[in-house]
Amino acid sequence: MRQCLIDLSTNDILLVKGPAVLRRCEGNVMVLGKEIKGEVTVRAAKILPFETKGSSKVQVRTYGNGTCRIARGHFTAGVSIWKDVADRMREKPKRIMLVGATDTGKSTLTTYLCNMANANSLKVGVTDGDVGQADLAPPGCIGAAMIGKQFLDLREVNAEYYSFIGSISPMGMEDLVIDNIKKILDK
Repeated sequence: MRQCLIDLSTNDILLVKGPAVLRRCEGNVMVLGKEIKGEVTVRAAKILPFETKGSSKVQVRTYGNGTCRIARGHFTAGVSIWKDVADRMREKPKRIMLVGATDTGKSTLTTYLCNMANANSLKVGVTDGDVGQADLAPPGCIGAAMIGKQFLDLREVNAEYYSFIGSISPMGMEDLVIDNIKKILDK
């Protein structure tokens, strides 16, 4: 375990890769649009951007392969790269579909957009169609939920709707996955 106290200035972005635990000591610290009040656990291999609008202090404990680094005044990290997507979402509520390769930040962006929608009193639901990943539903399933509060990881959300696909790969089952996503969206 490694532990350090970090001073953050305006526009600093602290990138924490888990396994790690971060505790806000003073100031206003946000992660994915949610204000931090206490400890945040970052699971193994997950990277979260902690941001501040003023001076703040945080304590970080990393374990195993966990790391942390500061991107000072660096605007290609953190939620600033997604700000216009969140701003456009406020103009008129929409259905947004995120697709991409493995480990490209789809779940992290989804978390940020849900938190921003929630902060703006928008009704928001999320459907997880990644049958190979166990974020919102068990592997081999599609899950969906209405979001009533801010969160930091899709694994914190309790799915209200499930659809069993029976495979952890969508290859050859694309029509079944699409049909089941449509059925869940109708609910």
